[in-house]
Amino acid sequence: MPNLLKQHPGASLRWFTAAVFCILLLPMLFQQGLFMDGLMYGTIAHNLANGIGTFWNPSFSTSFMTSFHEHPPLVFGLHSLLFRLMGDGFYIERIYSLLCALVTAWLIVKLWRKAAPLELRELYALPVLFWIIVPKCFWSFQNNMLENTMGAFALASVLMIWNSLDASGLRRHLYMLLAGVMMLLGFLSKGFPALFPLALYVCYGIVFRQKFPLGRMMGHSMLLLVYTLLPAVLLFGLVPAARDNISGYLVQQVVGSLAGEKVVVERWYILTVLAQELLGMMLITAVLRWVVGRRWRTRPEKKPTDRTARFWLLVAASASLPIMVSPKQLSFYMVPSVPFFAMAFAFLAAPVVKVLLDGMSARATKIWTGFSLALLATSLTLCIIQAGTFARSESMIRDVDAIAEVVKPRATVILAKSLHEEWSLMSYFQRRHYISLNMSGESLPYMLTRSGEMAPDGYERVWLSDQFELWEEARL
Repeated sequence: MPNLLKQHPGASLRWFTAAVFCILLLPMLFQQGLFMDGLMYGTIAHNLANGIGTFWNPSFSTSFMTSFHEHPPLVFGLHSLLFRLMGDGFYIERIYSLLCALVTAWLIVKLWRKAAPLELRELYALPVLFWIIVPKCFWSFQNNMLENTMGAFALASVLMIWNSLDASGLRRHLYMLLAGVMMLLGFLSKGFPALFPLALYVCYGIVFRQKFPLGRMMGHSMLLLVYTLLPAVLLFGLVPAARDNISGYLVQQVVGSLAGEKVVVERWYILTVLAQELLGMMLITAVLRWVVGRRWRTRPEKKPTDRTARFWLLVAASASLPIMVSPKQLSFYMVPSVPFFAMAFAFLAAPVVKVLLDGMSARATKIWTGFSLALLATSLTLCIIQAGTFARSESMIRDVDAIAEVVKPRATVILAKSLHEEWSLMSYFQRRHYISLNMSGESLPYMLTRSGEMAPDGYERVWLSDQFELWEEARL
């Protein structure tokens, strides 16, 4: 412990960032219960790992949504590998999300060390800190959202594009091809939102037009488009199942969303979300620049990091503002753009953070590092203490497990019309017990209704809770 406390303040920042990362993600790691969307995605991946559905034709249930094309299939395929490796535990979804978070953090570090000037490169923990403290960001990783995987691929694509800026000849083309492949993988994870890195050369040309003039900007952008389309054309041209899957996605999700058939909100809704979610990093940056601003002898507009910050703001805007095209906007859609907002504000804050860290006393460094280690220990303790408890949906999960003791696994149960919108209920039955819920109205041995509903004809009650009643077909 004494050696850990006797560190440079830059190391203290890294310990603090690691502690914040852990306290936001680890306590829920082994808890039960997920947000509905993440639960459905985990259910589909679990089915795939256990022979229900295929990669290009994933399945939510054996009784309805037997072909799930609301989203492309790559996340389900990757997630299913973890089920095959680690079994069926309820914690697999959050372990997968934690891995996505670790990969994202690593990519942010790599990108910062590539983009930052030499004297600021060791502050790579700062953009990671700004990224993980965004509420909707850590919520997304707590709840197994598709944006976690898609965002990692998009971030990898941006890293490859950034590398191409300093490369020449074959290496430049290789980086562009890798960026295109990463965008294709992002597209196969969440669809069109993953393609925003196509705008990166344009963003770079706008901010750094003297060293990246219009002709070069357009030429690089066209090459990147070609290298993105090439692997996509090969995939969809050579694999008919891939083509059919994406056709289903376009019809069921994209066309419906643009037509306003899904969730409809005001077009500027995502701007409100961004303002709320980014408030923390904006306030921290503003306070830091105000507190230490007097120590900076040049005018603010001449800080080299400010121009780089403007570039990352443009990249973040290209990742988030196109969401306004669709009437369907949900708050977590902005998650893949957060690393780039974090990069932008970290570049604005980094010079003053360096001044503060360089001037920090040994005593203050020890106190800060000690606090970080205590926070890290707390996160690990909470992870252990809360293992097996419920993060949400406790009563529903207990009811599902109790009903499964009456109904045989892999059975199909009629679902009353009043429960047809209970997607979490359907997901828990399928995910935990392979029990499918049928909404067609056909006659089956068991039927599930809400508590207090009129008894269905020809059935007798065999189980009751505060929420649900299970009915079995009456024996003659």
